[in-house]
Amino acid sequence: MSSGQKEPLPDSQQADVGGGLTELADVVQAELAGRETDAHFGDVESDESVAELEAEADFAFVDEAAAEIQVLPPGFLAGMSGSVVGEDGSPVEGLFVQPCTYTQDEETCYKSLTDESGHWSIAISPPKDVVATHVRLVTDLYAPLSCHYEKDQLQVEDGVAVFAKPLVAVAIPDESAVVVQAEPTEAVFLNVDGLSVTIQPDQFFPGVFETTTIRGMKFPLGEDLPCFLSPDTVPDELYVFTPDWMAFGPPGGIEVRFANSKGLAPETKVTLHVLGGGDTWIHPVAGDPFHLQVGLWYELGTGTVSPDGAEIVSDPGCGMPGLGWIGWEKG
Repeated sequence: MSSGQKEPLPDSQQADVGGGLTELADVVQAELAGRETDAHFGDVESDESVAELEAEADFAFVDEAAAEIQVLPPGFLAGMSGSVVGEDGSPVEGLFVQPCTYTQDEETCYKSLTDESGHWSIAISPPKDVVATHVRLVTDLYAPLSCHYEKDQLQVEDGVAVFAKPLVAVAIPDESAVVVQAEPTEAVFLNVDGLSVTIQPDQFFPGVFETTTIRGMKFPLGEDLPCFLSPDTVPDELYVFTPDWMAFGPPGGIEVRFANSKGLAPETKVTLHVLGGGDTWIHPVAGDPFHLQVGLWYELGTGTVSPDGAEIVSDPGCGMPGLGWIGWEKG
């Protein structure tokens, strides 16, 4: 899908947080009425109510009630606002954006859809003393970008965190699509631009309960880096898969193989990294599983160039924990 085209969601007209936080709750509720909005499964047709889903979610979605903002204590947020554009700079309409806030005690996630200008916004009511935030694109057609921001990184105007730099939605080619049937009985093979993964039916966690399309690509690395990378953390190669909520259950993850496109010598060690995404858990070979914070770039472990020099193979216990972002770097 080219930039500027809609995700397959209803048209959205978002209120402008910077204009007073009015009418936002009604807009969001109208857009999402009758649709499931779940931390794990994105947007699908459903007759379930948001209230019923909240009982099953890892965290509660907030009813973005409109609020008259008077005087906020220092450090409190009453809203968040940003925009999404395509690779050519044109606005992307109808994209589900999930902003979340962290206080000392809890994580709270909200929901918004981009309007025809690519703008999204949410009201935080009551205002919160936020220590960090993240913004996640929940999508099956674009790279599922997740960005983490500490409090001192936020640009706050009248109590609203304004993300002046648009998030860039990079479309994943349709030719990469692999359809996974509900409750699969056969192995799923992913082979995208030099990365290959084989997933057995019992390795999906907790399982595949509806037909799902997986897309992936080798992500281009240029001067304009994804928000979770800095010049000091750029991998040699970066790959992305969607949906980023699909996780793998085996301890140590799923073995991943990269083509040795850089011509590294046999037995050379590389470092593997993954991005905390929609539901990224690490299931170590020994010890308890732990959750990766959304939008942070984590060191996963190591990989080794095969004896014939053809591939880089993840070492035991350092496999891919789920779909999302994965990269490797020498050293």
